[in-house]
Amino acid sequence: MDLLLTKLNYTFQNIKLLKQALIHRSYSETNNERLEFLGDGCLNFIVAEALFRRLPDAKEGELSNLRSHLVKEETLAEIALQLGLNHYIILSHGEKKNDGAMRPSTLADTLEAILGAIFLDSCFGTVRRVILELYEPYFARIKNQGIKDLNEHFKDPKSRLQEKLQALNKEIPVYEIIEISGKDHEQLFKVACRFEGHISTAEGTSKKRAEQKAARLMLDKLS
Repeated sequence: MDLLLTKLNYTFQNIKLLKQALIHRSYSETNNERLEFLGDGCLNFIVAEALFRRLPDAKEGELSNLRSHLVKEETLAEIALQLGLNHYIILSHGEKKNDGAMRPSTLADTLEAILGAIFLDSCFGTVRRVILELYEPYFARIKNQGIKDLNEHFKDPKSRLQEKLQALNKEIPVYEIIEISGKDHEQLFKVACRFEGHISTAEGTSKKRAEQKAARLMLDKLS
């Protein structure tokens, strides 16, 4: 736990808040979901404020796209893995067997819960500092690469695939759910993306996420 606190650059006054932030809903009814809700609110506002202040010439749409990328599940899961959260998440036996600590949605939710716990344990200014430190590499990348190039890169795979095919005067791809597995609260969707004889399949914790992954694979095939 000390290594996690070092990476967060924060010491809890009430360590029980951190422990609660690490409890997945599969383990106990007393879990991290309420803290996740609070952390999500803090994160969205602080990232939006940071973009607004750091990019005075950016348009509203550009800021919205950048914020969406910075707070999306994949980005949060990436930060969570950098912190090593997968080693600390408290899961049910079944979730442990299914490697639930590596699921992007679980990692993202746990990170948001920790941010909510930091806010309750300290103040808004402190959670703001923690978030800005975690996101500094991402803000630096935005500064170095430029807004327009990054927004194009961050555009979701389904949109990029459709724009690519439309530019070639091709039909748009078709997405189809092949299989749904898992429990109601932890469903796994398997989706196929089909286009002129090409097919790519991917899995995700929602239909939307599976479609995005399948679209990304199709883009790779067509590149």
